[in-house]
Amino acid sequence: MWKINLSLLLLGVASQAVAAPLERATPESVGMSSAGLADLKARMAAFVTSGARAGVVYAVARDGKLVALEAIGMRDLERKLPMEPDTAFRIYSQSRALTATATLS
Repeated sequence: MWKINLSLLLLGVASQAVAAPLERATPESVGMSSAGLADLKARMAAFVTSGARAGVVYAVARDGKLVALEAIGMRDLERKLPMEPDTAFRIYSQSRALTATATLS
């Protein structure tokens, strides 16, 4: 059972990776606040300016519509390359997250 659930999870993740881009929408059209999203952007920028992170990329979607996609800071400090919305991140040690997801299904 474990292998089937994990396979379905990975298949679901893979299918999301090749899905069509989300339609863009204004925050208010999906019941969100532009001021709240501006505050989020300021807080993410503060992580970068304080030196806590070199760069961040975040997205906010609601009702299947993208309301914010921001790239802030640098992806490579030595080469001075800016963070891009499609910057790839290496994520290590996801065994706990996968185990928790499999347990919940």
